[in-house]
Amino acid sequence: GSEMCIRDRFMVAQTYEVGSKEFNEVMELAVRMYPTDETANLNAAIIRLNNGDADAAKPYLDRAGDSKEADAARKAYEMMMMQ
Repeated sequence: GSEMCIRDRFMVAQTYEVGSKEFNEVMELAVRMYPTDETANLNAAIIRLNNGDADAAKPYLDRAGDSKEADAARKAYEMMMMQ
């Protein structure tokens, strides 16, 4: 069927350039389909941080878990908020 698991979505996304429109679309779809998935939330937050939209990144960061990557994204968020 057309039902792709989240792992498959990330595999597909890895074929796109990070930050490209296609990559971002796959990540946005993933976070809508799996709103509690930490990796999906982290990717959605990073897209927003890369776009300079720290406020929009915050709710995703709150659900991004405790990985090194999530901690790094939170530090980036805090730096953006101080500017």
